[in-house]
Amino acid sequence: MNYPYIYYWGNNEKRLTLKNRKCRILKVGKKNTIMIEFENGDKEFVSRRALRHKKPRLHPICSTKGVSSSVPEPGPLFSEERA
Repeated sequence: MNYPYIYYWGNNEKRLTLKNRKCRILKVGKKNTIMIEFENGDKEFVSRRALRHKKPRLHPICSTKGVSSSVPEPGPLFSEERA
């Protein structure tokens, strides 16, 4: 199964136990309410705003680590030699 979301809220005791767990959306209700399922099979009704997408892992070849962030200086807009 694919669990593309992370439960993000943790502002009370119950939400703190759910925080940072992977989940997926099962049903969408009214007023921005959703039913989610966690990896261990627990199901909860929560606000849709409580979820965040998991950050994708970068492939080692696509990683920007070690790449210089310096920007080359722009060339002249017009050549100096005008006829």
